[in-house]
Amino acid sequence: MRRDSCLLRKHSGEMKWTHIRLGCQLFQRQVLLKMLIDVRNGVSHGDGAGLTWRSPNPYGSEAYYNLGLSQFCQEKYDEAYDSFYKAAWTNEQQEMSWYYLAVISCRRGDYELALDFVEKGLIKNTHNIKARGLKAAVLRVLGKKDEACAWIAENLKTDPFDYVSRYEAVLNASAEEKEARLKELKVLMRDFHENYLQTARDCAEAGFFEEALEVLDGCTKEWPMLFYYRGAYLLKLGRADEAKEAFACFNKLMDYGERHLNDKVKNDFFAVSLPDFLIFEDDMDRRNKAHCYYLMGLANIGLGNPEAAVKDFDKALEYDFNHQNCRIYKELAKRELSQ
Repeated sequence: MRRDSCLLRKHSGEMKWTHIRLGCQLFQRQVLLKMLIDVRNGVSHGDGAGLTWRSPNPYGSEAYYNLGLSQFCQEKYDEAYDSFYKAAWTNEQQEMSWYYLAVISCRRGDYELALDFVEKGLIKNTHNIKARGLKAAVLRVLGKKDEACAWIAENLKTDPFDYVSRYEAVLNASAEEKEARLKELKVLMRDFHENYLQTARDCAEAGFFEEALEVLDGCTKEWPMLFYYRGAYLLKLGRADEAKEAFACFNKLMDYGERHLNDKVKNDFFAVSLPDFLIFEDDMDRRNKAHCYYLMGLANIGLGNPEAAVKDFDKALEYDFNHQNCRIYKELAKRELSQ
């Protein structure tokens, strides 16, 4: 009887970690609602093998951290706050749990608390570049300009390509220095759209949408995702007088997809050997069509046409069955239709 009980307990423990691992895999594919169910099962398993079976404090908090990520991505910030706080109980998850608690506090406008959280995270990893950039932004908002400037200088010694800190240096610069700082930032970012997108996303993550828009405005290239994020951030700010500008961004995205739908695309690489060539062999025209329909679907989401978006995403999947982002946004559009 005792042996059977031990085997049952062992099996239950394995099931707990199976749920957690499954939740993590689903998060990587961003199937958020499904992940929420599976990670919750890992947190409090029905057979008594959950993380809080013997104590309200978890033995391991990976499930809580991933639950927080899932809730954060669904904009359930109050629930995410609780999950990240619980995840910070154990050593392994403290660095990023404190970071996301700081991010949520920024979104709530509680910058003093955000500063406290981000400093706790930096104790775990002083070279966390995202946390260092966030601290610079929080110091600026709190009006601690001298401290912010000193912190930014230290950040750039740690990572000269920390674009968030470099942008904060522009915001903290005097009128005489601002132009030079901005020019330096643009030289380093090379007008490469991904640099601007990543920097803007880091700003927007903590609710700094105005700053994110300014970052995107610095890129002179006409890249479709620049239109998408600009429109999304304008809508997040809820500016009724600029709503037309947001829709214009989505129309540009739609126009880009429609104009390039029938382009004939060639590989822009040089294969040095036959095996290399075979690895990269692909129908680029099909991939281009999938990408264009994907962009059109994103545009329709932004324009408030979820039904048309689902159709565009379905067409994209006909050309590229493994387009994961397409599946993510298709689920989002279907959820909007059901509401």
